[in-house]
Amino acid sequence: SSRFIGSLADEGLIRFSLASRRYVWDIAAIEAKEPFGIVDLLLHKLQGLDGGCRSILKVAACVGPCKESTLRLIGASYGMDTFEVNTCLRLLLSEGLMNKANTRFIMAHDRITETAYSLVPAAEREQEHYYIGRILWENMDTGIISNDDLFTIVDQLSRGSSMIVDSDEQRRFAEVCLLAGKRAAAASSFLSASIYCLQGCTKLKESDWQSHYSLCLELHSL
Repeated sequence: SSRFIGSLADEGLIRFSLASRRYVWDIAAIEAKEPFGIVDLLLHKLQGLDGGCRSILKVAACVGPCKESTLRLIGASYGMDTFEVNTCLRLLLSEGLMNKANTRFIMAHDRITETAYSLVPAAEREQEHYYIGRILWENMDTGIISNDDLFTIVDQLSRGSSMIVDSDEQRRFAEVCLLAGKRAAAASSFLSASIYCLQGCTKLKESDWQSHYSLCLELHSL
């Protein structure tokens, strides 16, 4: 790998920037030259970060564009305080691994997203999505939550839906799916509304038609 990095430096694809006092690289050009080498290079770089920064990257890989408040909330569940989260975000921005677009932090390149996601073992990914969704769900205020934040919660919970086994939690999941369906329909996103309602229906039981008739009816008829 040192020979590979040396060849990239010779071609100017990796260089030290005096202005930012860090190494900068052209990911797109490196990928075009060595599509497999870029994966190893990124993996090596990400594994060299401290645990907190890797956690932030893994959350962003699972969720997609994230608000700082979302990263702080999930970071706190990992034992990170606000200072640690902010320090990691500054580092990730300075290293060119993340960018900030308006109020959200995004990965700087799709390859970074893929590599960060690969740090989550395949057998644990569903649990990771459920964990993220559950943290956001527990802190959700249905009266003021934005559509984007609501859809993120439902997406994460849906990707970890096999973890939702408690009957009360299944009903509440169906309710939040219905809310997402209504929000999507109000925004004329009818396909998304149907998908959210179908996701909610997957956790309904036959007996729910007796105990939660209105919920079942709305999910099936929205």
